[in-house]
Amino acid sequence: MPLSATRWAWLLLIVIQAAWFAGLGPEPALGRLAAGLIAVVPMLLPAWWIWRLRVNGLVVGGMLLLIYFCVAVAEAWVDPVARPVALVQIVLITVYFIALAGVRRAGKGDEAEPR
Repeated sequence: MPLSATRWAWLLLIVIQAAWFAGLGPEPALGRLAAGLIAVVPMLLPAWWIWRLRVNGLVVGGMLLLIYFCVAVAEAWVDPVARPVALVQIVLITVYFIALAGVRRAGKGDEAEPR
């Protein structure tokens, strides 16, 4: 799988989170704005490094996606309303990790390169 799949999976996950909390999903207990900020802002922090395919950004993004993966699995298991969106998130996170498996460190630099 091409390394650029990490970029697009990350971007689609941000879009899904923003759309879900903007109005596609049910009203969260915290309110739409607070829940949306809690869900989207952490994904924006490493986004620049992921888009540039920096190894450290890809790894930090992968660690962050472990949390989102756990939440998506829980939502898919418990909430029938959120199940389709949660399954899409699970697929995108899996694509990210499969593409991330094809990365190796490129010597002294911090650029990622495919294996």
